[in-house]
Amino acid sequence: MTTMMAAGALVGGLTWQGIERMLQRYGAPKWTRRHAWGLLFLLGFALLGGYEGRTRADFEAINVLVVTGWLVGVALIDGLTSRIPNIWLAGVTVWAFVQMAVTGRPPWYDGVLAALTLGGVFALLAWLGKGALGMGDVKFVSALGLLMGTRHAWQGVILGVLLGGGVIILLLGTGKIGRKDFVPYGPNLALGAWIVFMLTVHGRIP
Repeated sequence: MTTMMAAGALVGGLTWQGIERMLQRYGAPKWTRRHAWGLLFLLGFALLGGYEGRTRADFEAINVLVVTGWLVGVALIDGLTSRIPNIWLAGVTVWAFVQMAVTGRPPWYDGVLAALTLGGVFALLAWLGKGALGMGDVKFVSALGLLMGTRHAWQGVILGVLLGGGVIILLLGTGKIGRKDFVPYGPNLALGAWIVFMLTVHGRIP
């Protein structure tokens, strides 16, 4: 448990450093770059690592930490800058193949199929929507497919779309945004994917 807490703190620290660099690159507000956020990441990921390390094999616990860090990064970077960095997506693409090699999940052919189908559907929606979705969203859902496989990736994306729709309705209803305002979809997709991922890891979804 102590080892996994240390691993969690390491992953949390590296995750925050990566997020902070992306926020600096894309000109996010200065309040996002305070050291306190880094300390929160260290503590939060240490606790997550300790919790997962109690009942899970080391790689499975580390996998939870890495995937959580990646999804939190997508949510924060896209939410604050309306961008999803290619380097962030490339990192999880590599990790998806590591996960496949170690755990056999998802089967490589299923991951590739999910990446192609999700990417294709979202590319079509981006084209039809004329800017409602960006290419970052297209590449993000493709990476989710590779990481989670067809069934779980689609479940996560559908949940994310529903969450995003609820958020937009709430913001419209309260007057926070107008009908033509752009709302980043990455945070909602990331949250939906994380919920499904965690439910799957803990055996709540077969």
